[in-house]
Amino acid sequence: CDFIAPEGSGKSSPFGVFTISVKARKDAHEEGCCCPACSNKYEDLVAKAVRMTLAEAASKWLDKKLEQEGIRTIKPAAGYSSCPDHTLKGDIMKILSGRFSLGIKLTESYAMVPEASICGMIFMHPEAKYTEIRRISKEQYDDYSQRRGMDEATARRFLGHLLR
Repeated sequence: CDFIAPEGSGKSSPFGVFTISVKARKDAHEEGCCCPACSNKYEDLVAKAVRMTLAEAASKWLDKKLEQEGIRTIKPAAGYSSCPDHTLKGDIMKILSGRFSLGIKLTESYAMVPEASICGMIFMHPEAKYTEIRRISKEQYDDYSQRRGMDEATARRFLGHLLR
């Protein structure tokens, strides 16, 4: 919120969303799949690690590309410590899937398939910085879950670990 101009301020706040995915040669796999891409064999695990590394490298490439434009940016990824709400992945995917064929699925726990996938938001502001969100008060929890339209069970499932 610190990097979004208040409504009516007359200022703009450039904002974006992104998704990055590195897939195996075959299509994305369902949970519980036992094909080579999903196995626990050493060679398959190395291949999976390479895909994960490539996804992170693509994210860093996007950072550099935006930096070259002369704008300070941050890209908090949904589910990471600066943006711990995994349910935001659903909103981001909905926004992007309306315009692009993503080839990414979300499980009921918001894990991304293929696993070498990242999505998040892009904030552009001269003072942009990452903050880690480890704990929130009950008041913050109630306020956030209400604004997100979460019922009590959903809030407890996805945000409960943040309560002080």
